[in-house]
Amino acid sequence: MDYLFPDFINNEAEFGSSVSYWQSVCEAVLAEDDQLDDWQVWLAPSFTGDVEDDNLPVCSLVRKDLQKGVAINQQNPGIHAKWEWAAWTKEHTHEATVFWPRIYFVFTCNLTIENTVIFKKLFKQWIESSCDRKSLEDAIITLFGR
Repeated sequence: MDYLFPDFINNEAEFGSSVSYWQSVCEAVLAEDDQLDDWQVWLAPSFTGDVEDDNLPVCSLVRKDLQKGVAINQQNPGIHAKWEWAAWTKEHTHEATVFWPRIYFVFTCNLTIENTVIFKKLFKQWIESSCDRKSLEDAIITLFGR
């Protein structure tokens, strides 16, 4: 498998390249739907060099008016070899705030071009104002083949 930025967790330059990569992927999807100005950075990524931090978001965005968010976690493929990607939704039980969306989509992967394509399909659906949690979860199940 050809992984992009596989040493992102240990190498600050690769981490920065990974963050830029994911931001450009999200911006391209949002621009196609004329939503680029509707989504803002949610949790700013930061390089720690700590292997335990490989499931922290390298890119996350929020759309406050729809109370939706997205968090992308890149994994270290040397550690997480069992599966290539996973996706789910999470709903906060507390009242949504300016900072926390009510519902967000989480995508975790070993970064490859193939996994980027899967993310883009799901994210494109998620940014539609009519897409709710169940619709996205159904799309995830379909892509997982289960």
